[in-house]
Amino acid sequence: MIAKITLCVSLFIQSPIELDRATTYNAEINQCDSDPLTTADGSRIDLDKLANGELRWCALSRDLIWDEERQKLHDYDTTIFRGFFSFGDTLVVESISSPQINGKWVVRDCMGKRYKRSIDFLFDAKNNKPKLGLCTDVKIINK
Repeated sequence: MIAKITLCVSLFIQSPIELDRATTYNAEINQCDSDPLTTADGSRIDLDKLANGELRWCALSRDLIWDEERQKLHDYDTTIFRGFFSFGDTLVVESISSPQINGKWVVRDCMGKRYKRSIDFLFDAKNNKPKLGLCTDVKIINK
């Protein structure tokens, strides 16, 4: 039984995963929490590297992230933190309408609980051009 589950997960991850939405966020208190420079996995955001485009970090909705410690905190809800991606995974993202998000991104953060099948890209507030807005044609093409 375990072999079948592993095989199904592997097949799913190899095919494109279409997401419902993609947006951008900035490391600011009004968009994060009281410590906007620390991500959900404990990484620290270097604002100089972010401004220079050296950091390509993203947040996934909680249904896409696998995290056993957070599962224990949310054992009443079997839909969150039981996804296919872990913090630190590198994803390859593709969008026709928003080419600025195409390429490799590292999962370092998670989105608020109201979001499902979503990704949020960390951008420097001053260099977020062209602004993404809401993108609906985004997919993860491999890992």
